[in-house]
Amino acid sequence: MSLLLLVDLDGVVYRGSDPVPGVAALLAARAAAGDDVVYVTNNSMHYRADYVTRLAAMGAPITPDRVISSSRATALHVRDHEPTIRRVLAVGAGGLERELRDVGLDVVTAAAAATRMTQEPIDGMVAAGSPDAVIVGLDPNLTYLRLTAAADCIRAGSRFIATNRDPIYPTERGLRPGAG
Repeated sequence: MSLLLLVDLDGVVYRGSDPVPGVAALLAARAAAGDDVVYVTNNSMHYRADYVTRLAAMGAPITPDRVISSSRATALHVRDHEPTIRRVLAVGAGGLERELRDVGLDVVTAAAAATRMTQEPIDGMVAAGSPDAVIVGLDPNLTYLRLTAAADCIRAGSRFIATNRDPIYPTERGLRPGAG
């Protein structure tokens, strides 16, 4: 009988940049025995291909369709269950933006938001690029401008969607603010 193994990444397969000893070999053995290994993470910063490269280098069994991040899950949910959301302001790292674009969403960038903010006030508020939603993930490069654009859009009626509710993000240097 084969098993479906849902394997968390951060803190389970690796801690920071260091692989957890023995985990990749164990997962490779389970895959060779016929088990399905699927990797899941609430980390929204990275694109699927980045995980594939990292896990393959560790010797873990991996293909792009076997990685589900919170950014990928959010993008698929919006595409499949939110038909009125087509244009989004992404406040997060590059992996979030790429996953949203991959499913066909029109992503408003921070640069477009800044340009729109200085040009088109709407009823006292500014809607950066008029997005249907603001989708937020962990953003290690968060700026006041990005935060302001997101808040303005939400106040102007854009839907607010977070990729996850985690208030903290553990790193090898200690706890950092998370997406939640």
